Amino acid sequence: MTSFSLKILSDSLCDVYIDGEFISKIEPNKMKRIPLEIGEYWVQIICCDNTSNKVEEIVNLQHDKVLKADFNNPQKSIRSDIISTELFRDYNGKVQGVASDSHELVKATGDATSHSCNNQDETIIIKVKQNGRYRLLDLKQNRFISGWYEEFGYAENGYSTVKSKGKYGVLNSNGQETVPCIYEWMDDFITDGFVAIKEKGKYGIIDVSGNLIIPATYDHEIYFSEGLFSIEKDNKFGFLDSNGKIALPFIYDFTNLFNKGFVTVSLDNRTQIIDRTGKVIFSNNEGYDDLDNTDTDGKTFIISKNKKQGVIDCHGNILIPCIYDDIDFSYNDDAPIYVCINGKYGFYSHDGVEIIPCIYDDAFHFNMDYKVSFVKYGGKYGLIDINGNTITSFIYDSCDGFVNFNDGLSIVEKNGKFGFINADGKEIIPCIYAEAEDFMNGYACVKEGKTWNLINTAGEIIHTDIQKGSYAVSEGVLCLKKGNKFGVVDLEGNEIVPFIYDEIGSW
Repeated sequence: MTSFSLKILSDSLCDVYIDGEFISKIEPNKMKRIPLEIGEYWVQIICCDNTSNKVEEIVNLQHDKVLKADFNNPQKSIRSDIISTELFRDYNGKVQGVASDSHELVKATGDATSHSCNNQDETIIIKVKQNGRYRLLDLKQNRFISGWYEEFGYAENGYSTVKSKGKYGVLNSNGQETVPCIYEWMDDFITDGFVAIKEKGKYGIIDVSGNLIIPATYDHEIYFSEGLFSIEKDNKFGFLDSNGKIALPFIYDFTNLFNKGFVTVSLDNRTQIIDRTGKVIFSNNEGYDDLDNTDTDGKTFIISKNKKQGVIDCHGNILIPCIYDDIDFSYNDDAPIYVCINGKYGFYSHDGVEIIPCIYDDAFHFNMDYKVSFVKYGGKYGLIDINGNTITSFIYDSCDGFVNFNDGLSIVEKNGKFGFINADGKEIIPCIYAEAEDFMNGYACVKEGKTWNLINTAGEIIHTDIQKGSYAVSEGVLCLKKGNKFGVVDLEGNEIVPFIYDEIGSW
């Protein structure tokens, strides 16, 4: 059966689910390719650090498609005015108290079964959801560190955007609002300490302390890259610096974002490559249909002409000839570039040297920690090294297309059963499970018969009869699901956070 690709690009760190199955995480502004058979799929893309923000779409995959997840306009959560009551225990099992809508716990008495936790010296902040609202909980300090919010954005360097009573602000890792919730809109992704805002229908930029960088006087959203802000004014584009001064004049018909000091712009209907000073490095005199470095290593550009793709450097020198049906860069700039022609896949180096010829039926980006990747040959998947040498026989029906090797292990399928191999190709956990999910913080969920269990990297069962969607918050601390509610336990199963929450996630 013919295989097609779903390419997903997110403006924020996110999780991807297809037909309800977790596929993988995707880094911000990095495109990921997911190979799928022809058919209709329900795709969910959920912002990792604000699970109320999600994109849902039915994709009828008849050919390669691109799906863009823009969390700037998230699905709104249902707001509840119910103030919940919560009870949870500390690491030693003692009931710490009952909390309502205040930041601090009301002290209470009571004991529970004594237990230990492996993370006594680690601060673990989680985000809990109840009745459509979110707040932060510090497991180490045994207290809530924030009030309730309708939305949380993606956390960067101890800051996150939040929404309260329909207005947006910024929260730090201590649960303090460094920017009060006064703005009508705020980008849920903070970049290098800056965040886009909307006030009275106009867009601007502030920093995480609330200092105004660019006044909210612009009609269109402002994008930031490498110290410069791309802005549209009077139907022309230009760039301002972090002091709000003009870095590049408003003369361009269109601009992309800077990547490694270069950017593609359109001027007088001609695409150009310019540097940070505005100097033209290359002008598209060759009549390429498209020229872009947004998803490359920054210093090279994917070109397209007559529905074929190639790669040039910033001076226009051809590195990869414009003969391929598809070219894709990894999020890791050191990883080889994969190319596809006539349904066969191979790899190039970034200086234009073919390192693995187009002989494979399918291929994925190399994991550069281990310098390995999965490829398909003769209808089966196997593992190869970065020189194209075969590590495993081609015996697997499917594999982890993101070649994650979380905790050193990657999912494979053989004869309809799932297991895990390491980067040397050894089956550490045999293919005996009906379903399996990626390892996270030393543990993975696997399905045996109709039962989901949590196992460690040695394949030993840590918890039995859990529900799908459980995961390790950190080493020795597990988020489990009971019924339709989530809670947190230690390895012995003692409750740290009760099972009363609709969602629990990292912050």
